[in-house]
Amino acid sequence: MAPIAEVVPPAVPYRVVEEREAPVTAFGSLGVLFCFVLVWISSVTAPPVGVVLALLGYRVVPTILAVVAAVAYLPGVRRVPYLADSCHRMIETGVPRFAMVFEAGAEPKDPATAAPTAPPTFYAVHPHGIFSLGWAALFTWRAMRTVTFCFSDGLYASPYFRLLSKLTGKPAGASKASLQSLLRKGRDVALLPGGFEEATISKLGVDRAYAKKRAGFLKYCLQVGARVCPVYAFGECHFYHNAQGLWRLRFWLNGHGLPAVAFWGRAAMPCAPKTSAPSGLVIVVGRPVELPRIANPTPDDVRAAHAKYIEALTGLFERHKGLAYAVGPYGKPANGGNGASNARTLELW
Repeated sequence: MAPIAEVVPPAVPYRVVEEREAPVTAFGSLGVLFCFVLVWISSVTAPPVGVVLALLGYRVVPTILAVVAAVAYLPGVRRVPYLADSCHRMIETGVPRFAMVFEAGAEPKDPATAAPTAPPTFYAVHPHGIFSLGWAALFTWRAMRTVTFCFSDGLYASPYFRLLSKLTGKPAGASKASLQSLLRKGRDVALLPGGFEEATISKLGVDRAYAKKRAGFLKYCLQVGARVCPVYAFGECHFYHNAQGLWRLRFWLNGHGLPAVAFWGRAAMPCAPKTSAPSGLVIVVGRPVELPRIANPTPDDVRAAHAKYIEALTGLFERHKGLAYAVGPYGKPANGGNGASNARTLELW
């Protein structure tokens, strides 16, 4: 048994904005399975299936598939609060413990009251995990509805995923042009900087972030003087097994826009997340890193900003790991803290 050790509260002020601790429900598990697996798979398989059915003389199903796909690209499709809240509840009820925590100054600004000259905030979310449950919880949460979440261009181009994301949040593509345009307009933005590479290195029970070679987004932030908030989803690494090794081949596939994961969750439903870890899912949004505004940042400027970001990310992890991986209400762990949780480290790749 791991030794009991007292959890030291983070020195940085924080606020628990949402918390739930209850038995996992089938609604949550099956909802996550539907939202993050079936919709994605259907986006990939629907076009060829529709073409084959059309060639075989069927008309109704291909027409329905084409109409639904076309709706995804209409400009008027907007977030439906009830649907977004339902998806958020699916994630909450799919894990044994759920909490969202904001450190001081990290909450998104209200466009109605924020000063026109207020710099945008860039939320850099780690880890990607297999199906990015922490990211999805943030995306569907009503308090983040003013933040634009940037998805990989290939994923966002798939019609059914695009439609679901428009109905449940505020999505956009993650291309260079898209990110720069949003930041120049003063929009708050969220991104998974680790991308497919961070999904590839996922390992059950191990905290990892693919961040050493991720500095491009910081150049865009420097160009507009954006604030950067590191975000860490504690517990994301507890939901799925993922095969390890063959890194060079898998990173090569990632570089060509292809995920390279070999995962499984529960024995009966491999695509459903494991729920054996009592710590559940705790998403902590770190205090912002203030960056100067430099219209044409040099490589040295970007390296300096990257060093600040890495320090902020690791600092966030160290401040909250004891509470996040303890059992009980956030800030009031039932067992006073677990020595094994306090000893955890964040692996940087």
